[in-house]
Amino acid sequence: MARALGKSTPRSVDISMFGRMTTSGAFQDVQAAVQVAHAISTHKVQQEFDYYTAVDDISGESGAGFIGDTAFNSATFYKYFSVHWEGLVTNLGGDAEIAADAVAALLRAAATVNPTGKQNSFAAHNLPDLVLIEVRGRNLPISYANAFLKPVWAGGSTSLMEASVQALAEYMGRINSIYAIPSQRGWIGTIEEDLPDATRLPSLQGLVDWLPVGDRVSA
Repeated sequence: MARALGKSTPRSVDISMFGRMTTSGAFQDVQAAVQVAHAISTHKVQQEFDYYTAVDDISGESGAGFIGDTAFNSATFYKYFSVHWEGLVTNLGGDAEIAADAVAALLRAAATVNPTGKQNSFAAHNLPDLVLIEVRGRNLPISYANAFLKPVWAGGSTSLMEASVQALAEYMGRINSIYAIPSQRGWIGTIEEDLPDATRLPSLQGLVDWLPVGDRVSA
């Protein structure tokens, strides 16, 4: 829980980050300080289907008791988060120390946690090949999803991952050159590609340690 300052109300970290809507006078609405976009593929995706049957052993009847299919695909995804630093600190009753710990925990979770659904069928335990953090003194978060308006293609010795990083780096350079918004950038990755005006860190822990505290954060 956050320490209350003045008339601020102590709130849990999860509510402070992701908000709360209430219809009761006993509680207070909380505006989320964190935004999370749905992941999008950086290229054309071919949907596949896992067909399966289930047998009812108790009924004693032959044949399938249930038939179904599960849609799935294999793709390179772009996922975007935005954190409003001042909003998070305010939601936490002014406790910047807890806010900093919360942002660091969010970064670690975003990089290492996978959905648990259907893991016994697909074992999708892939870690990100690139994690980029941008910190700005101005409250203007920027998503780079438009880098993939034109789907990337693999070709020759270039993988979909490498083509995606190249498209991201090119778009980053163009959009930031046009708008010239000062920012600090840190990143980690498995791809040998330079990102414009960004500091490459050796590890996830190095990225967490690099993260400036006290500015607006966009990941």
